[in-house]
Amino acid sequence: MENTQGIKLFLALLLSTGYILGFSHFGTPVFHSLTESEQAFTEGTAIGVVNVANKTKNEALSILEEKTVQWKNNTKIEFMYKEKRVSVATKAFKFKNEETISMLKPGSKNLALVQLEEDDLMDMVYDTSITLSAEELDKEKLTHDLLLSATMLEPGIYDFSLENYIAGSAENDVAIAKSSVKLGDNKQDLISLVSEMEKIQIPARSQFSLLEKMKELETQKYKDSSLSILATVIYNAFLPTNFSIIERHISRELPPYASLGYEAKVSSESNLDLVLSNPNDTAYTLELSIEGNNLAAVLKGESFLYQYSVVKQDEKSFEPGTVRHYNAQLLPGQSRTEKEGKKGYMIKIFRETYDEGNHLINKEILSDDFYPPDHRIEVHSLLFPIYETENSERTPDDGEGTQEDDGDSGESIPSQNQPDNSEDQIDRGNDRDEGSIDSEESSESNSSNPVKEGTSSDQPDPSADGKEPKESEENLK
Repeated sequence: MENTQGIKLFLALLLSTGYILGFSHFGTPVFHSLTESEQAFTEGTAIGVVNVANKTKNEALSILEEKTVQWKNNTKIEFMYKEKRVSVATKAFKFKNEETISMLKPGSKNLALVQLEEDDLMDMVYDTSITLSAEELDKEKLTHDLLLSATMLEPGIYDFSLENYIAGSAENDVAIAKSSVKLGDNKQDLISLVSEMEKIQIPARSQFSLLEKMKELETQKYKDSSLSILATVIYNAFLPTNFSIIERHISRELPPYASLGYEAKVSSESNLDLVLSNPNDTAYTLELSIEGNNLAAVLKGESFLYQYSVVKQDEKSFEPGTVRHYNAQLLPGQSRTEKEGKKGYMIKIFRETYDEGNHLINKEILSDDFYPPDHRIEVHSLLFPIYETENSERTPDDGEGTQEDDGDSGESIPSQNQPDNSEDQIDRGNDRDEGSIDSEESSESNSSNPVKEGTSSDQPDPSADGKEPKESEENLK
């Protein structure tokens, strides 16, 4: 009996001691956990650009979740590599909102906790270009820069040039394109010109104007023909690139130094310019040189991701016509060629763009050139009038037969072998219209008033030759 009471007393003391010890150790944390959720953050507390001052943890968590959704919906991230731009999905960014709230420091600016897995990052990179290597790419720096825009919770447009995260990419300048044209008679002029502008620097996202470049040099005035040769070689160098052709002109006739579709004419007097635009984020250099009798141009800079091909289509030629002039000073049948004719041409130039898989992704027309034909000019002697005789066709009822063709077919064609009468022939040629009118009037009068046998006083006298017709002799008998 006494043992039972001792055990009960011992258990009561043990429970009391445990209660006192447990309350003293765990009461304070439990109390704080129950009251902290209702305690507001002090002034100056923020998460990125989101202010959570005077907000409880639950209120701050609700605001943070709303802001992260807005950031994903309103933020645009683009990766740029060479001339390619690719939008990156923001769903790969994983926000840890509860951990962010639990680690907030009241009264200070905090960053949101965001995570971007390496696999997700490399998927973004490979979507931009399959040629990018994971070993060459500084993944840690790229991840840090991407998360920095997310931890501030500020929506916007963010561009990331992947060349900045590849070691040594800025030093890989190569020859992009080359071109050359004949110097012709402008060799000395072009040698002097090239010595003054051997290298032309075209900065990133800028335009190049040949006439503006000439003004910057403040040198002697060069011939327009020399500037056109220079413009042609520059134009040819930029055709197989992604540079835009802003302004370009051609001549009326294709010059001997240019191929069909590849001419560029420049004239300082007529303000005809060649203007190009560099859409890339890197600068390019155009180097000029004299190679024998040719002017050469080499475009150097960072290699392109895409392949650009120049294609000629719808090439046509037009034969020249003949323009005839008449000169009264030429002998009958004489002629001469005053100017030989030249063919006309038409052609369209296209630029095709192929991606890394050699698939055609774009085709644009660069030019539609037309050179009209230059007609041939001939000078001929004057033509002569056509004369009609009275021996026109008559019916058998007229009582007269038709004349046989004895060389005089009704046209009076003067002989071309009469040098003594050449002046008279030329004069008659000048008056051919008047003679033709007179001849036609005479013919019309004869045909409208036919001669009736035995009734006209103009009928020839049959006795003029001393012979009587048979009909008269019979009557006398």
